[in-house]
Amino acid sequence: DKRATELKARRDELLSSLAEKANSDPALALALGVAYLQSGDGEKAEPLLRKAAEARPNEPEPTFQLAKALAKQGKLDDAIVQLKKAREIGGARIDIGFELARTYELANRDSLASELYTTLLATPDLGVEYRGHACRFFGRTGAVEKAAAEGDAIFKLDPKNPAGLYCRGEGLLLRKKADVARSQFLQAVAADPNAQYLDAQGRAAELLVEQSGDTKFFEEAIRVYQLAHTSAPTMINPLIGQGRVYVARKEWSKAIEVLGKADALKHDDAEIALLMGLAAEALNQKPDAIIWLGRANALKPRADTAWRLGNLYFDTNDTGRAKPTLYQAISLGLAEEKAVGTPLPWITDAYYEVGYIEDLLGNAGAARDAWTTYVHRQPKAGPQLKSVQQALYTRLK
Repeated sequence: DKRATELKARRDELLSSLAEKANSDPALALALGVAYLQSGDGEKAEPLLRKAAEARPNEPEPTFQLAKALAKQGKLDDAIVQLKKAREIGGARIDIGFELARTYELANRDSLASELYTTLLATPDLGVEYRGHACRFFGRTGAVEKAAAEGDAIFKLDPKNPAGLYCRGEGLLLRKKADVARSQFLQAVAADPNAQYLDAQGRAAELLVEQSGDTKFFEEAIRVYQLAHTSAPTMINPLIGQGRVYVARKEWSKAIEVLGKADALKHDDAEIALLMGLAAEALNQKPDAIIWLGRANALKPRADTAWRLGNLYFDTNDTGRAKPTLYQAISLGLAEEKAVGTPLPWITDAYYEVGYIEDLLGNAGAARDAWTTYVHRQPKAGPQLKSVQQALYTRLK
């Protein structure tokens, strides 16, 4: 508003009047740089903090503050260089180490962040705030066991700490204890409605539907996923979560709408592509379904994805692509059957379609092999089975 603008102008005028003196006074340069940084102006802070760092090369603080000013401007590579330098000078200063780890996160260098967090967490008497940030990182990146361990450590220090509750919940969710995990997430969200905690509550609600059969938890999942998306619009998980729920509830158009937003944020995600393919297939939008399922199968081959894609190729008379995709589906499906010990009924249908294509192409031996297996899997009696048996007893004998 007008008052805030006037105050900012007055502040800038006051700080600018001191900037010239800061050229010959490193302490003043540091103080002014920090003042600009605290006001959110990394660009004006940088030259002042650089002067202070150059004038005091053996002190960690000016270099540390310079790194934060660089990071504020998005100059993450330069910030990392300065943070490493500050850490070398500052030795055991834990705040510098954690700032470096957080900057690795911002720069999408998660492997380096993980390594550094693991090292820093071994520091004796480490505070809850530091442990909380590390455990949230581990939760975000899928290192759930590490997150849960930190959650337990935080719980011993502060049983009501939201980061600790969240990380304990992630561990419980990993062990499929959905109800107890949800309780932890609810407490975390009540204390801090962080998007990461809301997303976790949504996942717990989804698992509760699976375990209890009570679909009322779908409503909770949708609600908290929407809150998480509002809080963090570029966070991908809440959008995918909404898509999963809408697909589960067969609300296909809603699924396509929300998953389209997710795809705009992350174009190469196999789950987004699969869910979009399922929704398009359900709406009988076969060309779109083929595109999405094809992308999903390329990104992350799965038996059921390959089967759906191969079946769509078959239905649209695209035998050139149907044949290899159906063979892929059968191969993956048989491995899955062996692993879980439960028959997959669609494999029987896939053998029929492969046999049909091979027969159409004049590959009698391959058609005979596929259809023989089809019959051995005891498909439902009917005209299709009868025609296959007749072919096997006569021209494919």
